[in-house]
Amino acid sequence: MSKSAKVMSKIVEINGIKTELTHYSSKETDHCLIFFPGNPGLASFYVEFLSKIHDELNGDLDIICCSYPGHSPADGSMLNLDEQIQHKIDLVDYLSESLSDTKFYIGGHSIGAHMAINVIKHRPNHNIVKVFALFPTLHGMAETPRGKEVSKITGAVARSVIAWVVVVLNILPMALLVKICQLVTKQPKPMAQVTVQQLCRYNTIKSVLHLADWEMKQVIELDKDTINKHCDKLVMYYSQDDGWVPMDYYHEIKAEFPDVEIHLCKDGMDHAFVTHHSVAMGVKMAGWIRNLIK
Repeated sequence: MSKSAKVMSKIVEINGIKTELTHYSSKETDHCLIFFPGNPGLASFYVEFLSKIHDELNGDLDIICCSYPGHSPADGSMLNLDEQIQHKIDLVDYLSESLSDTKFYIGGHSIGAHMAINVIKHRPNHNIVKVFALFPTLHGMAETPRGKEVSKITGAVARSVIAWVVVVLNILPMALLVKICQLVTKQPKPMAQVTVQQLCRYNTIKSVLHLADWEMKQVIELDKDTINKHCDKLVMYYSQDDGWVPMDYYHEIKAEFPDVEIHLCKDGMDHAFVTHHSVAMGVKMAGWIRNLIK
């Protein structure tokens, strides 16, 4: 088998919800990484990152990334945070049944890390070896610098206005939209193309902002009981410059949970690591997993 990852997407039904799964094929293995994106929850943003993990481990790890209902064209559901979390629990149930005797590693970025920790909370007996929480938003989201900014645009009226603006912008040529997206978001061209092609739709924008609204309302207190209960299975990775997870949050968690493996990035990665640091983060995460699957 070629070392380079063969990336395939398929639609499966998870408890009545059509779900887009992106699969990075492996050799015969009993190890599987399930990865949950941030918000927007599109697996397409994580292809370079997850391909790097796959290649670093020479195909010895199955990798499945889940796009979020309402964010992917596969399903138009508009789910709140609790419903998105339940969907991830249902997904792990589905994979646990279909991949029996498999050791699972759950990874999550940003709000995906919050979902990952909720999965091990509700499914502690599903053979989950480790949970990797990358730039995790675990508490006080609305009080962060970015949270205060985003809170201004997540209300019902603001969501509709922004979604209609996107509809109007869609009359522009695709190439021009991509350039505008690059200027506004600082995304490289391939990622800006994903944003324009998959996110710039009325219902999708509303769904993304709907989830963000619930994040601001619900991600308030740390789930200390769950973190302490599963401290030996958690790996957390923080940035030194993160508008969603300020350094005082890092210091608070580091002091509160001395038994959790917690890292502070020294390589200049920011919260949206997939924009410019997919390869570096992929190498780092592959190193953690390599030590577990030997």
